[in-house]
Amino acid sequence: MSLPRFQTELTPEMHRVLQAEAALRRTVASEGRPIAISLPQAAVAAAKQFRAELAAVAVEGRVCVAHKATNSPAVLRALRSVAAIDVASRVELAEVLRLGYRPDNIIATGPKSDRFLGELVGLAGCTIVVDSVIELQRLMGQAQDYPVSVLLRLGRPILNQPGVTRKSRFGLDQEQLARAVELLAKARQITLRGVAFHLDSRSLTERCHAAEVALTTLLELQQQGFAEATVLDIGGGYGTSYGLSPATSQRFEDTIRGAVMGQRPSLTWQERSYGLRRDGQHIAGAITGVDMPSYPDGVDRLRAVLAHRDEYEVSLADRLAENLLELWIEPGSTVCAAAGMFVAEVIEARPCGSDNLVVVDAHRNQMCFEHSEHIADPILLTQARTANDDNYAAYLVGHLCAETDFLSFRRITLPCRPQPGDLMVWTHTGAYRSYFSASRAIGHPLPALYVMQQDGTLKEDV
Repeated sequence: MSLPRFQTELTPEMHRVLQAEAALRRTVASEGRPIAISLPQAAVAAAKQFRAELAAVAVEGRVCVAHKATNSPAVLRALRSVAAIDVASRVELAEVLRLGYRPDNIIATGPKSDRFLGELVGLAGCTIVVDSVIELQRLMGQAQDYPVSVLLRLGRPILNQPGVTRKSRFGLDQEQLARAVELLAKARQITLRGVAFHLDSRSLTERCHAAEVALTTLLELQQQGFAEATVLDIGGGYGTSYGLSPATSQRFEDTIRGAVMGQRPSLTWQERSYGLRRDGQHIAGAITGVDMPSYPDGVDRLRAVLAHRDEYEVSLADRLAENLLELWIEPGSTVCAAAGMFVAEVIEARPCGSDNLVVVDAHRNQMCFEHSEHIADPILLTQARTANDDNYAAYLVGHLCAETDFLSFRRITLPCRPQPGDLMVWTHTGAYRSYFSASRAIGHPLPALYVMQQDGTLKEDV
């Protein structure tokens, strides 16, 4: 039985990178390590789509791109003209200031050390998303002589739908919210700008419910005397398709399910099932270890949230506009995913029992975010191809001395047998991949950063 292929749709910018094959070869050879290529215009276009969606429903708002999704200076620099930025560390803060972001276009999220808080307090105009009562008290201790703006992050105990019991390590519950409000009422140097949340869920129903609850909470805060609380920040979680169609994504899932049920041969190393298991005549579990695309994603997901209607049949967009509220969003993956590609050199292709292995000069942590693989097949750029050299099925493995170093635990069909020095190219790696989980294990260097310029040339990304 032939192996299914899972191919991604390429953007015009990605086509340009692939057409510059000679430049890719020279760059990888000169670096002696993998390269991560940034495509800044893809990120700019995605951010503009979010802005246009807000404008289409007459909602005042702000697109705050999450810095943690990218380490590309070129992407961050390009986004400066179309978006604000969300930083979650001192290093990220220093980076965006170096790149020219104004403090009033910076919001700070995530856990914050006293040193981080101190640096934020000194930036007049930036907004700090407060995650706990203790963090607020620590902030108050440093902000005595400075005006500071904050959003209060609401936790799942406040936002969960009836029947949902999921927990989160982030955010305030109802009791903590009341305590934070009590403290803010006495802290004249701190201005409460509004409330924020971020859900680790793909459920649109959950997200719409959370937005409705948070908006109601915001209006209640205004009634308690916080007249400047006019911002509703609904965080990130807009997902990405990684350039894969819903049909391709479903075919991948059906293929794995069919193998688990014994309806087709396994196409994974040692019959890895990505979290699924057979339970009689049914499948149990959920797919894990793979970044499954989201549908709807991006602006389509935002559009669905804005169109959500409350019990009085009033949409979220209308409630925001009628109450003169701002909507802030924090997209990361959606904006950055198509803004990156990853290129690594083939070390060798060799048999392994009845299977084949292609060894690549990179390792799993340089390609996978939180151990999750990409569904899409990589693209092989070969230097030479012999006659009758077709359809080489193999597992892609990395350069670490570790049994777990597979760039894909799924067997992939390549157009021919790779040769040493050939290039393997992955697309849609601009968000988190090749960066967030990357390591220098056993001395291997991190991928080198490059940017594809408007004239089609590669330049070091600094």
